[in-house]
Amino acid sequence: MPVARLRRLPAINLLRSLCLLLLSFNALSAEPDYTEEDHILLGIDAVYDSGLYQAQDGFVYPDINFDIRLGKIFAKGSTFGYDLFEGSRASFSLAVTRGWHFLDLDTINDPNNPLYYGLEDRERAIEAGFIYKYRSRVGLVSFEYYKDYSDAHDGLRTVFRITRPIPNNGGLVVVPSLFVNYYSREFNRYYYGVTAEENNRAIQKAYGIVNDTTRDRYEKTRTEYKPNNSAQLGVDVNLRMPLSDELSVTGYLSYEDVVGGAFRSPLVEDRKYYQAKVGLAYTF
Repeated sequence: MPVARLRRLPAINLLRSLCLLLLSFNALSAEPDYTEEDHILLGIDAVYDSGLYQAQDGFVYPDINFDIRLGKIFAKGSTFGYDLFEGSRASFSLAVTRGWHFLDLDTINDPNNPLYYGLEDRERAIEAGFIYKYRSRVGLVSFEYYKDYSDAHDGLRTVFRITRPIPNNGGLVVVPSLFVNYYSREFNRYYYGVTAEENNRAIQKAYGIVNDTTRDRYEKTRTEYKPNNSAQLGVDVNLRMPLSDELSVTGYLSYEDVVGGAFRSPLVEDRKYYQAKVGLAYTF
């Protein structure tokens, strides 16, 4: 995956405060308009990832952005779905998505860092599951469930989210939300764990032989680690500014607190994880 290195951005606590403020103020206004006309919006984003791992600075990579509604078929970001049921306020949909978690060893500053001996890239997963939405008078409440079917982490994750669109009559569209991500034990062990086999490969590379002495030496650098499940709180905001009837600039900012199994990993450095996206999109 091609990447470009950037300096790490400061922690964006301002984003968390802003999203909570927008959600609070907007909840006092009239009920949101949830009607959605058929449309196809395709875009390309430059994604900035702050980087969670040790010796990893923020980096940029390209990604495709979809915003589609064709009857019961829809797409948002990298998620594609089909509405099985839609009532006056609730809906239930099947969905397939591409996860955003990964470890590309090319993004590590020092390719010869002993901390990463014996490790391989951790890939983005292809996941399938369902999405439940409830259109309340305060905002859109949703629950998403995804299971890995690509032989990556072999686990599951869920997202509970409260979203409140801010209408602007054809101008800048601002959609803040508050979410809780749940990650299973298998998910955390794939992205943040260290197995005995990986440590044996690392010891062999570092010392040429695996025995009690070399194991004790190497485990001062990296120990085996088997995290359990975790839940993490975050906020985000989607932005879209129309430039014409067809062309628009899109943006996205997110912040997530990294806790529990992920943060205690010997591979993880940061407690704060954030993403920023800027892109161009065309509506057909």
